[in-house]
Amino acid sequence: MDKRLLRITGLLFISFFFLEGVILAEELNPKGKDLGVKEKHEALWGELNLTAEQKEAIKAQRSEQRQKMKQKWEELKEKNLALKEELLKPEIDKTKLNQIVEEIKKIQGELLDYRVQKGLEMRQILTLEQYRLLEEKIKERQHRFRKRLKKE
Repeated sequence: MDKRLLRITGLLFISFFFLEGVILAEELNPKGKDLGVKEKHEALWGELNLTAEQKEAIKAQRSEQRQKMKQKWEELKEKNLALKEELLKPEIDKTKLNQIVEEIKKIQGELLDYRVQKGLEMRQILTLEQYRLLEEKIKERQHRFRKRLKKE
């Protein structure tokens, strides 16, 4: 039961941070042109009525988290490449293959840990009302995103 709850919580946080990018990507300025990342953040932060301290805390959190995630994503790419190369060999070494798979699982687990930590930190920065509003915005954007995917 605990593993199931942890998985569900992890999936929710993953969805939250994936959709955060979707939210920001869909924001348009009044002239109909795409906003830059900075403008998208500012628009969202304006809707959430963030204080200057909250904005700075979020910026610091994102910067730190981005560095950690980037490093882990690079490691994951390398391991996935090693896995593909191992599978293309004439003679597959199952021990080596299993070792690579275990390393990939470890990195994926670390990425999930980072995402969950980011979510917890975000929750500590925002008030409950702001967090709920952010969740609402995510659901709205998620609905629009799915609707747009169905059209394509």
